[in-house]
Amino acid sequence: MATTNFGDNTGNSGSGKDCTLNSFFPTTVFNDTTNEPQNTNNSFPSHSLIAFDLSSLAGPIDCTVAKLWLYKVAEGPSFYTPTFTLHHLRVPFIDSLATWTIAGGADTDWTTAGGTDTTSDIFGTAVASGTLGEALNTYHSIDIDLAHIEDIVANPSTNHGWLLRITNTVITGNDYWRFASDSGTDGQRPYLELVYTADVEAALQESDWLQLEQQTNPLTVSFWG
Repeated sequence: MATTNFGDNTGNSGSGKDCTLNSFFPTTVFNDTTNEPQNTNNSFPSHSLIAFDLSSLAGPIDCTVAKLWLYKVAEGPSFYTPTFTLHHLRVPFIDSLATWTIAGGADTDWTTAGGTDTTSDIFGTAVASGTLGEALNTYHSIDIDLAHIEDIVANPSTNHGWLLRITNTVITGNDYWRFASDSGTDGQRPYLELVYTADVEAALQESDWLQLEQQTNPLTVSFWG
């Protein structure tokens, strides 16, 4: 069994990317240390996009732990406890271009501004849901559906990342939950923790099974004179 952390912290594998979709500034890109990913649910909601490069992980795998770790750097002002859903993106995003209205690149406008259309922007069934933690200056984890992780590893072309959105209404108009970005302080950047084993049975093709069968159960022919 192996444990691998994917992200941009020292010692992580692969790399990550993230940004904010802000409805108050619908055409502005928010993807750097100054504008770290922020989530709100008020008259001007904002969502976060996050993704990790898992190409170094040869699938298929059997996954037993899948945790998204986010380092909370700010919230306010009422310090309410937000609930959230995490949705698999149907389309890729470019963090240096994505805004409330576009995912980035040519012909990649969101069908619904904010990237929430469940037929073309995101999958409707959340791959994670729960409550975002209250403590500041520490990591908070989100448990992601294991079958979903196994699927995007086995089918890397579908690994477009996730949209994080707050689902309960804020107490005041300025409440938000903000986490450190992939370009932020080392040791505080988002990362994806996976604990897994190789799915040997799924990896073996029919020809492999035939060869294995021949090796373990050789054909014996006897000639009688």
